Amino acid sequence: MAKRAELDIEAPSADPAEPVPAPPPLSAAELEKIQGYRTRATRNLKMAQVLAEAGFSNEAHEALLEGVPALGRAFAIEQHLPEPASLNDCLAQPLAHCWREALPLLRNFADGALETCIPLLNALAPLTNGHAQSSPR
Repeated sequence: MAKRAELDIEAPSADPAEPVPAPPPLSAAELEKIQGYRTRATRNLKMAQVLAEAGFSNEAHEALLEGVPALGRAFAIEQHLPEPASLNDCLAQPLAHCWREALPLLRNFADGALETCIPLLNALAPLTNGHAQSSPR
């Protein structure tokens, strides 16, 4: 404390009432990249839905393995974070919260559970603006 007083250095403010600065807006290139990832994710999730409903769970699993990381990369850019390199990176902090209710199913999926495809796709649908919602049975 004596040295701080000698140097006349103020401690950083920890006042919770101070507003947190907003992140900078996304650039046009970032927005374009997000759109590309979301388009890829939506296409792969739709493909996974069709394959899973037709009983092709291995093929649905493969489509999910491509679609989920694409959506995770879009989330990362939206949050001003580095793009994740793998599925497991997409499910780790600081992106884990982006998956909401789908996170436990995604973790089971990442561990190889094939039977989670349809429930997982239903949980992911709201995260893709509903583009991959399942068809009524």
